[in-house]
Amino acid sequence: MGAGCSLRLPHTPRDTPPADGKPSPPSAPAAKPAVRLAATPSVSSAYTSISSAATSSLELSFPILTLPAAAVLQLDVFPAHEAASVVAWRREDGPLCFVSHQWLALHHPDPSASQLRVLQRVLSRLLAGELQVYGLRAAEAASLHVWLDFWSVPQDAAAAARRHAAIHSIPAYAAAAAFMLVLCPPATHADSGQVCNYATWERRGWCRLERLAYWMSNFCIDRSPTLLIASSGASVEKGIVSQHQMNAAHQSVFCGDFSYDDDRTSLFPVVHAVYTHAVAAHKAAGEGAAWRKLQALGRVYFHGCHEWRPPPPPPTAAHFLERYGMASVREHAAAGMTALHYAALEDNPATIDLLIAAGAYPDARDSSRFPLGTGATPLLYAALHGASSAVAALLSHRADPNAASLHSAPLVWKLAFAAGAQLSPPAAEACAAAVLAAGGHVDAVATADRGAAGPAWELYGTTPLALAALRGHRRLAALLLEAGARPEMPCLRGGRHGGRTAAELAREGEGGEELAAMVEAAAARGAGHAQRFVSHAVWAPSKPFVSYAE
Repeated sequence: MGAGCSLRLPHTPRDTPPADGKPSPPSAPAAKPAVRLAATPSVSSAYTSISSAATSSLELSFPILTLPAAAVLQLDVFPAHEAASVVAWRREDGPLCFVSHQWLALHHPDPSASQLRVLQRVLSRLLAGELQVYGLRAAEAASLHVWLDFWSVPQDAAAAARRHAAIHSIPAYAAAAAFMLVLCPPATHADSGQVCNYATWERRGWCRLERLAYWMSNFCIDRSPTLLIASSGASVEKGIVSQHQMNAAHQSVFCGDFSYDDDRTSLFPVVHAVYTHAVAAHKAAGEGAAWRKLQALGRVYFHGCHEWRPPPPPPTAAHFLERYGMASVREHAAAGMTALHYAALEDNPATIDLLIAAGAYPDARDSSRFPLGTGATPLLYAALHGASSAVAALLSHRADPNAASLHSAPLVWKLAFAAGAQLSPPAAEACAAAVLAAGGHVDAVATADRGAAGPAWELYGTTPLALAALRGHRRLAALLLEAGARPEMPCLRGGRHGGRTAAELAREGEGGEELAAMVEAAAARGAGHAQRFVSHAVWAPSKPFVSYAE
């Protein structure tokens, strides 16, 4: 779902762009209708036939209408809902594949059938057993059903109410799916001329909604749900929907791209349904670490949404403990998390003050290796989730600015690593500035991942400045230099960049001539003030782990 208008909430019809090629001004969104579908056996019975606990408390205002995989293989073009021979899917019919894709034209998702050909190739490989995916057993592949917006959701302008009902049912569709397939072969949008691929899919607000619904319905505190990413019939990657990605504020649905900006506001009740169901479902299942973390990060999932109202600050520490089902400010609940960890995730400085006044320890450590590593403090959680107000509050209470977990790098380095990915560059810069001002080690290097494969090995031994230079974060590099970072300091040997300095790496980085010149000038000013092979400030915990048993 993406650049097209298949799942736009019902507005005054405006599907034909005016002569200037720009969409008409949006009209006010219609109120949610009371949907009543015709009582045909193939449709009405679908409302009561989905018995999964994952979907039982989600709104299913419109049935899950699909095409069998075998039928998809016979298509020459994506058919619209009104022309497709869709069937009302029931769990006993077989596994469900939820397809997410970006539209390649305003009025048809795939005018050249490039996405269809990739989809057919992937389905053929699944049916033949050449491709395995978590959630799909080989014996079930033959009965696979496929949900795709264009044929599963009403497209006709006269069906606005039914389309609206289908949109509000997306959380239930995602919860029922055995797996999610992202269809993203490189292609040019027929109307805008934009090159569409996985990167543009990730930016689409509608695609982010589908991803969020799938992730929330499969959320687990110690692993990430998988999805298939198909850039061609032969190139299918098994990716993950990571907590780092989904808990990044700039990755929210409301910060995505929309062809019609009023959709951004109209999606609030849909996202709210996804979120509240996930919290309630994990709470009912007794999964304390999961529901508490989701509850604490509501500000992230609704970032950019003016309709979102966070819970009011609690008047006392006891009220906050009650909100999170905890008995004491020093209790280490599921995954070793304390109330202060959750206040940090909420970015709630007033609550942090209340909890510490009541006896909470500012440098309390968690006990879960996933996702930040065993021993992560509230400051680490706050900084790596862009909670700059919480960072300032914790530092004011003398939290350790060089906090790190047993499996992680120093905090300043982690902020340089997270910039542009887990954190927006401005958020990373704001948190880094506070940490550096409080005494964070500006030249500390990462050593915990030595010997690991992939990016962890490549970045072993790099300094925060070297990392900022490589990734083109000019403002962050300037901040580090102002704090005393040494551009002539070499990276530790053992990683890809061992023995090389930030000044040398800046020429290879993504920041261009301006950033390279800035780092080189700083290196020239500092020449002679440090030996080429200096003693690095390698991280070691500056405070012991503290745990309370009450």
